[in-house]
Amino acid sequence: MANISNAFGTIHLKGKWTASMLKNFNIINEQWADYYYCTSADPFSEGELSQPFVGSGRWAYLNNLEMAANWCVSENNACTTKALLDLIEAMRQNHDSRIEFEYTEDEPGCQFLQTVNAKLRPVPFSPVSHILRRENKIYLRVGEFKIHLPDDFEDKDIDKILELTPDGAKYKLNLPEYHFTAMTILDDKKLSLTEEDGKQVIRSGFAEIVFEDAGQAALIQGRIGEKDDCSITFTEKDISVYFPAYTLKCVVLENTDYEYTAEKLVELDVWESAESVFEDILCNFDLEDYEENEIKYLREYLGKYYSDFLAYALERDKNLTVERLAAKGF
Repeated sequence: MANISNAFGTIHLKGKWTASMLKNFNIINEQWADYYYCTSADPFSEGELSQPFVGSGRWAYLNNLEMAANWCVSENNACTTKALLDLIEAMRQNHDSRIEFEYTEDEPGCQFLQTVNAKLRPVPFSPVSHILRRENKIYLRVGEFKIHLPDDFEDKDIDKILELTPDGAKYKLNLPEYHFTAMTILDDKKLSLTEEDGKQVIRSGFAEIVFEDAGQAALIQGRIGEKDDCSITFTEKDISVYFPAYTLKCVVLENTDYEYTAEKLVELDVWESAESVFEDILCNFDLEDYEENEIKYLREYLGKYYSDFLAYALERDKNLTVERLAAKGF
């Protein structure tokens, strides 16, 4: 299991942000707050383009940002996925629009402490990264589905089966026959079946599958869930499969690592005061259980606060005495 870090700072929406862009970002922002490795910030508005946030990182909060787009669609939430893709397209057209994160982060288990300034920006999407080779078969992964590709397919041929739509926002997958295999058992919620412009659409991962009529959509919805390896075939006339042309990428603008010390924690406002650092130590550890190497680390960690810490410990715990601490090596 990953160590969980603690991050706090500010999210800035910089450049041009329209009302529709803010609406879509607020949908994404709300989804981020629901994850185990969460990001929690108040909604944004035209008058409030910067909001403080707190978050928990998977090892490091930077991993959250690098996976920000993937995690939005991993829940197969149709509303969030559409909001994400619409926002990416709007940011691509408004070249100066960007999402910036400024934050401080600590992870006590590995004595990890840093400040980071990073941004999210649109970059070309890579369908090649979703090609799988399993048991002498080649697939293109579409969220929870695998689409069988020709046996002689090579990665360099990806451009031959993808066509950029006139608006430049999507790729259309061109195959004479689509043979789908479900990767897992899906329920109706995960299928994310919606109606758009009179057609049935299933969003699965970064892709969308557009059915020419509701009966075909109902067919795949009914079949999936019967068993793990459920397969179904359609022709190009039955459905269309689209991939976004762009996704979000994290770019680090500035990153500073610090030695994990009480003095630096207080200086960076990770803790409100030295006393809060002392309290955290005393709540989690019994001083009389410390070994010699742990005491040495505690001296280095507390630095100039070491003597203040011992005085605080003696005041807090009346059972402790100077003599007992000295006997332990403090």
